[in-house]
Amino acid sequence: IQITAYGACNTCEAQKKCGFAETKNKTVIVRSKEWGTYQAGDRVMVHINKSLGLLSVLIAYVLPAIVLIMAVSVPVAFGVSEGLSAIIGIVSIGAYFMILYSQRNKLEKKFTFTISKHE
Repeated sequence: IQITAYGACNTCEAQKKCGFAETKNKTVIVRSKEWGTYQAGDRVMVHINKSLGLLSVLIAYVLPAIVLIMAVSVPVAFGVSEGLSAIIGIVSIGAYFMILYSQRNKLEKKFTFTISKHE
């Protein structure tokens, strides 16, 4: 499904002049047994289970914040310099997202979307 995402200032009358207005096309893969009932150009609603939405927030925001805080504060507590602790934090976040990337196929199977016709 091709989705056009509009920036927050989509309704602003000055959006064409300010340069901050943003529109992006995104693609969402939805596996559906009823795929034959949909045509290109149909307006549809894309749904995800609420618990999966909360899990995605946990994975994308909460866990990385915890990793970063721990990776910076624990070394400082043991007397490591702040500069080295910051580097450890950056490396830890990089490792977290590399692990997350390596699990993308597993996560893709878990995070499934459904669609319905938009009335």
